[in-house]
Amino acid sequence: MLAPERSLFAENYSGGRQIGAMAWGDVLDQHLEYAVGIFNGPRRSFTTYHGAKDVMALLNAIPFIHRNDSFLQNLNVGGSLDFGNENNPTTPAVLRTSAMASSTSETADEPINNAAVPFLAFNQNVREQGFGSL
Repeated sequence: MLAPERSLFAENYSGGRQIGAMAWGDVLDQHLEYAVGIFNGPRRSFTTYHGAKDVMALLNAIPFIHRNDSFLQNLNVGGSLDFGNENNPTTPAVLRTSAMASSTSETADEPINNAAVPFLAFNQNVREQGFGSL
């Protein structure tokens, strides 16, 4: 796919663009994949607003990976989490359907507002604050 679609969740809430350290790999003869990392915190941003860090982890099981004769060979079952103490302005301030994070307001006369419909805009005084996990 030349331009793969990303989900609304990944576009607006994922931990992309963060600075940190991560370890990943697979165990049990490739039946279990893992990833764990510590990152600077705010979602969709390079900027950190306080000293707290986020821990992100993923665990994915592929029970039939070596069963070439099974239609379940590519079955994946997994989950992930993101835990941290947040005290950040909302980034992005406007959540959109199909565009990367942007600081453009939902009322601005900018091309992004025509190309990617805003579906939620936070007030300017809104902050992400407190302990949280996904």
